Amino acid sequence: MSKIKILYVVSDLRRCGPTNQLYGIVSNLDKKIFDFKIITLNKEPDNSEVNLFLNKEINVISSTDDKKNIMSQIKKIRNEIRKYNPDIIHSSGIRANILASIYKKDTQQIITLRNNAYKEYPMRLNKFKSFIAIKLTEIMINKSNYCVCCSECLKNIYSEHGFENIITIQNGVDINKYNISKYYNNEFENKKKLDLNKKIFIVSGLLNARKNVLIIIKAFLKSNRRDDSYLILLGDGDLKKEAINLSNQCSNIIFTGNVNNVPEYLSIADYYISASKSEGLPNSVLEAGCMGLNLILSDISEHREIEKGISHSSIEFFKCDDLNKLISIISSCNSKLQGKEKENNSTDFVEHFSSNGMSKKYAILYERILSK
Repeated sequence: MSKIKILYVVSDLRRCGPTNQLYGIVSNLDKKIFDFKIITLNKEPDNSEVNLFLNKEINVISSTDDKKNIMSQIKKIRNEIRKYNPDIIHSSGIRANILASIYKKDTQQIITLRNNAYKEYPMRLNKFKSFIAIKLTEIMINKSNYCVCCSECLKNIYSEHGFENIITIQNGVDINKYNISKYYNNEFENKKKLDLNKKIFIVSGLLNARKNVLIIIKAFLKSNRRDDSYLILLGDGDLKKEAINLSNQCSNIIFTGNVNNVPEYLSIADYYISASKSEGLPNSVLEAGCMGLNLILSDISEHREIEKGISHSSIEFFKCDDLNKLISIISSCNSKLQGKEKENNSTDFVEHFSSNGMSKKYAILYERILSK
């Protein structure tokens, strides 16, 4: 029996949630059953994870094109589809979805949606660009054979807009990498600069309006934890300068920028905070959960979905714009988490949100599509 050939089409392999999810899918597929390769549309950025894939002997066709060189991207995808002749094209992202669909012909196309287009694009783009992005998303859902949402919440949102060819496969975490027991005696440079007797609150991801990071800084500064705790913000974004100014040179608020050792930072933290206004199924929250942290989350449906089936972790919710509630929650955080507590907290997350489990669900989908 010949292998199932899958062509993955993405913009690039920058260090971010969608890249982590793609790696989780392909690194766990059975190579006796599947043959697959990844094609990227853009030149890889400085924070590319392409070597992570190459080190796993995953075939990646990296682009050297600028993002705006659409004609070159079209030619590249056309040639690769003709040469590889995949059974399935699996794409993610507006440009990748559109360009893959142009030349797919009779090939089955799966697209994965990881955001709420109706909420996120109006926050990121002007009215005209937002309208176009939403319409393109809707067109691609209709043109694809299958649309996979990374959370049940997203599936419900798109279903409410009349789309029917939608299923859910929740995001997963590399539980070998995000495993608290691996980091008990781990040392890294910035750890040595911290007073580990202090409680540590941590935020990971883009510093932008959708992630709503400014309210976290405001709440920390107004809480009674500002002097006996750290607030560490991992990541970068268009609100970083404003966030730094807002912190008012508080020595206990630390901005690291983008880092490649997120698990090490999570291993020393006690509380993870997300004030997001909109998500798909947030990787950073799942990773923090798998590392056993207590979670302080904005009360959005995507965060509530994570709570389902999780009994061992401490999760508290606040409304996105409720500064006083967040101040109260942070002020009430009195304990330092010990290793055993973190292991207990992580149990259900590891069971429910592993990348291996996610990959198996995609494998079942691939085989089911071709059996019809």
